[in-house]
Amino acid sequence: MMIGNGLQISLIGVRSTLEAFPTTVTGVIIAAYYVGFLFGSFQVPKVLKSVGHIRVFAALASVASAAVLFNGLFVNPTVWIVMRGVTGLAMAGLYITSESWLNARATNATRGRLLGTYMIMSMGGVSIGQALLGLGDPLKIDLFVMASIAVSLALVPLTLTNIAAPDLGISRSINIATLWKLAPLGIVAGFLTGMANGAFSGLITVYATLEGFPIRSIGLFAALGVLGGIALQLPIGQLSDRVPRRRVIFACALAGVIIMSVAATLNPGSPPMYLSVFLFGGILYPMYSLSVSHINDVLDREQMLGAAAAFMFIFGVGAIIGPIVTAVVMDRFGPSGFFITIALYYLPVAVYALWRIVTRKVPNRPDRSGVASRAIAGSWAPFLRKRANGDVVYTERRGRP
Repeated sequence: MMIGNGLQISLIGVRSTLEAFPTTVTGVIIAAYYVGFLFGSFQVPKVLKSVGHIRVFAALASVASAAVLFNGLFVNPTVWIVMRGVTGLAMAGLYITSESWLNARATNATRGRLLGTYMIMSMGGVSIGQALLGLGDPLKIDLFVMASIAVSLALVPLTLTNIAAPDLGISRSINIATLWKLAPLGIVAGFLTGMANGAFSGLITVYATLEGFPIRSIGLFAALGVLGGIALQLPIGQLSDRVPRRRVIFACALAGVIIMSVAATLNPGSPPMYLSVFLFGGILYPMYSLSVSHINDVLDREQMLGAAAAFMFIFGVGAIIGPIVTAVVMDRFGPSGFFITIALYYLPVAVYALWRIVTRKVPNRPDRSGVASRAIAGSWAPFLRKRANGDVVYTERRGRP
């Protein structure tokens, strides 16, 4: 699924530029994906509760595969805006299906590593897809067909699995206002990460094309960011399971501001530029799972599906705004505006995270995963206590509160 998604993300940006679409129009095409993503975050959970994980995944993967072919057959900004919206809706549903399944199995002691592993698999697929850009001519339909085939193949392992999907049981909706009260930093980080992610993943190929990179180098350049995410995803996820996640979010956001600010001063195509893209990807992609983990630390299990949908909405709004703002800045100030705007997206995250660290105590992380929480309570008995209502709460682990 992610191989196909990664290929079409790069292909849309390159083909739009080669077709002489204005950068702002390309930004709108990219943003349309996240409009569909936003709509899907509302509608898919309702269907998911009715027909289950496997059927929803199969249906949406089929829709996503067909939408790619439409893009290849009809090279027109209006058609692409509509089809990217359809693709966004399908991908939002696929993400919600996958992540709600994983969160239902995870515990607070393993969630960072589990979601980190999930993100590694996702980003590995994206990087392979972006690298495939060099295997064909972006002006022909071949690469669109390759992307469609890859998404279609995602159906095979899921439809043949003998592992039952999780029983969602009673699923409670949860609104953004409630999430804000529980984990405001997760909301801020998720929204601004959406802005940065939408701009970075959607416009990096536009930046490279405008700067005159060879076609074969553009796919590699875009893939470097994803490879950086793969390299650092699991270490950052493991670190966030051991120290307060707020500190990890602060460190990552500050590093993102510094890296993008430096990248804006570098020569396009130089080795330091490639290194900057790699390092920023190592910050950008783990921020998604950090935000999700930070929010899920304080939720009941039956709230997790609703929270996944609410978070997708927050992330999606940011991802709609980010590419449009960045594209407008690039049109006005040139390609270097790509790096400057992304640095500015992460500055408020770093400031707010620092303020939360200084002014708020680290909250306990209640584990509410049923059987899994009882298993942890048995193996970590010296470090846990139980409240009167049966919730397991960390009190001390290796000498740290």
